[in-house]
Amino acid sequence: IRQGWYEPREHDADLMLIENFRSHRYPDIIAAQTGAKAVYVPLAVGAEPEADTYFKLFDTIVGRLAGALK
Repeated sequence: IRQGWYEPREHDADLMLIENFRSHRYPDIIAAQTGAKAVYVPLAVGAEPEADTYFKLFDTIVGRLAGALK
């Protein structure tokens, strides 16, 4: 994982934004090692039940980002 990966620790990253269809395996490992939070968000309208319109998609994304930064 280390070689070739962006290191959140080097840049004081508080979170990682990840598409919800991606595997949680590596982001969760990186989060555990660095302290950065892995935030999974839908990429498109309909990707999750609560993101069924364009505006709700962005509400979902912004809500998860805000929750992760608290």
